[in-house]
Amino acid sequence: MSRLDRLGSAKAVAEIGAVIGREFSYELLAKVADLPEEHLRDELYLLVDAGLLVTRRSTAVLSYAFKHALVRDAAYSSLLKKRQTALHGRIARILIDHFPETAERQPEMVADHFRSANDVDNAVDYLVKAAKLSARRSGFVEAIAQLETASGLLASVPRSKDRLRLELSVQRTLGGIYAEYRGFSSAECGRAYTRALELCRELGDPPEIFSVLSGLGSFEITRAGFARCQALAEECLSRAAAQGSKPPFVMGHLLLGGTLFLTGRLAAARTHLEEAVLIYEQDQAARRGKQVLYVQDQKSTGLCYLGLALTIMGHLKEGLQAAEKSLVHSEALGGLHTVNFSLCYLAAAHHIRGDAVSALKRATESLESSREQGFATWIGISQMIRGASLVAGDRCDEGLAELREGMSAHTAMEATTYQPFAMALLAQGLIAAKRIDEALDILGRALTVTEATGERFYQAELLRLKGEVLASLGQTAPAEECLRGAIDISRSQEARLFELRSAVSLCRLLDEPRRQAALQDNLGPLRAWFGDAADSADVRGAEAILGDARS
Repeated sequence: MSRLDRLGSAKAVAEIGAVIGREFSYELLAKVADLPEEHLRDELYLLVDAGLLVTRRSTAVLSYAFKHALVRDAAYSSLLKKRQTALHGRIARILIDHFPETAERQPEMVADHFRSANDVDNAVDYLVKAAKLSARRSGFVEAIAQLETASGLLASVPRSKDRLRLELSVQRTLGGIYAEYRGFSSAECGRAYTRALELCRELGDPPEIFSVLSGLGSFEITRAGFARCQALAEECLSRAAAQGSKPPFVMGHLLLGGTLFLTGRLAAARTHLEEAVLIYEQDQAARRGKQVLYVQDQKSTGLCYLGLALTIMGHLKEGLQAAEKSLVHSEALGGLHTVNFSLCYLAAAHHIRGDAVSALKRATESLESSREQGFATWIGISQMIRGASLVAGDRCDEGLAELREGMSAHTAMEATTYQPFAMALLAQGLIAAKRIDEALDILGRALTVTEATGERFYQAELLRLKGEVLASLGQTAPAEECLRGAIDISRSQEARLFELRSAVSLCRLLDEPRRQAALQDNLGPLRAWFGDAADSADVRGAEAILGDARS
């Protein structure tokens, strides 16, 4: 302190520098100090000559740094609190007005100055910007800490509408970041969006309510809360009709389409998903690359669901095209989370089509990228599809190990949705490994989960697999019951690919007189419906049985 005191007016320059930080640029110091240039340079020369500051130059930028942290602390503490507060506020404003690129690159620094200036509103605003920037760099832990700091600041000020609006911004961002980091199924994501919806209700339903309804609906759908998700989707569409913007319609149709798909109402799901994609493409802002919702793009999401729905419905070419189009769109946008989403669903579409080679390729790409970026959501699912593809490629032990690891990762995310699908993949692996009793047990449990949750899009496949296992054990009557049940469910869902598989399995099971009737009444017309889909292993299997019957 005594060394500073002996420097006269240069001490004031050191104090301003100390408020800026341990290191500061000449340009910023000049704006804050507002001294004649020659005078400021003389004062800085004195501080350098006294050994308190050191000069640093990065390219064309001249900057200074305190030689020791204790010197900076001494200069800072020599200021009255009121003067410190005023300087912090001035620095924050100068950064925003005169150094916008710095403020954009380092929003947390701006937030720190606003916080020290007791300007909570602006501090929170810039902490939210800092959290979004951290998340874009996959710094999720840092982003969450920044938002928790913002929440702490808000708790220190009186309750008001302005405070509630800021809290809404924090909670919306927190929900999105937790969705990206730990998955929509995480409890933290659900809490953030639940609180955000409460704030929307309290604020009189501001425009942000649409993204909040979408976020909370996404949480519910991953937890198999299908009724709640449908209610949120319908509220979103109802509110959308009262305003002129297109994105809310996209959100509502997408949520409803996803719910209908997972619960096995495929035709209705297709209608809403196609509508979501169409509205998105009609929206000029969306076509310029503006994403409708933080975390993942809505067009990509709609195409992902469409890819699976169309494939299961037997529209094999259109289903694959939708899934591939999703990946192309995601890559054009460049958002890594969205790209992983599309990769994972494309892998699933390949698997359901019976193309193990392509499924393995895409699932491996998704897994490697998810691990690199820390996207917990896609690690488990891509591992499961990769494991199933390995099993299909006769790498049974390796595939089973990958399947179990993927299921553990998926369960660790607190996700309920896709559990019956995952259990079906595991059962197929166990069947390939000749572990029939274990496979039968897994299929029984999967069917129980299906009944408990209402997730029915893979129910027909579960029954078909159970029927085939029972048939391998010589239990013909219960096997036939399962296969006929699978056919009935497939028909009610318009799931023609699954109906074709079950019909093939039933024809293989039945004795000759009844087999001929099944071929004529069921399998023949089904094969004809698929037309020229000769690249499908399922269609080729049906043709082989029909050919044998004719010869």
